[in-house]
Amino acid sequence: MTSKETSGTDKPSAPKKRRTPAAAPSGEPAAAPVGAVLATVKKKDLLERVAQATGADHKQVRDIIEATLTALGEALSKGEELNLPPFGKLKVNRQHERAVGEMMTLKLRRGAGPAAGGKSSSKRKLAKEPLAEVED
Repeated sequence: MTSKETSGTDKPSAPKKRRTPAAAPSGEPAAAPVGAVLATVKKKDLLERVAQATGADHKQVRDIIEATLTALGEALSKGEELNLPPFGKLKVNRQHERAVGEMMTLKLRRGAGPAAGGKSSSKRKLAKEPLAEVED
């Protein structure tokens, strides 16, 4: 028998697991591996985060988020490309009508921003001020 031949009793080797670093060298938590889902952010969670970040009333935030999500969904249904910094550039890769609704495969391209340690492709700096004032 050569070194490549087996006697038939050997089990096939298990696929190798990828190792994920526990933390980045700077002490910040490492980014999640590509394709890993750590948690699902639902509309309620988004509403809470935006209300907390802006200090705005929950009802106003809910109305704005629902209108925004509706507009984004309609744009994607029409096949329009979305360019929403710092979120990224989003376009429909494939689109199929199903009996239960529409199925889309989306492509999201995000630039390496200041948080990623890369240089921004544009020379514009991120705005430090809010885009609109909160009315009382």
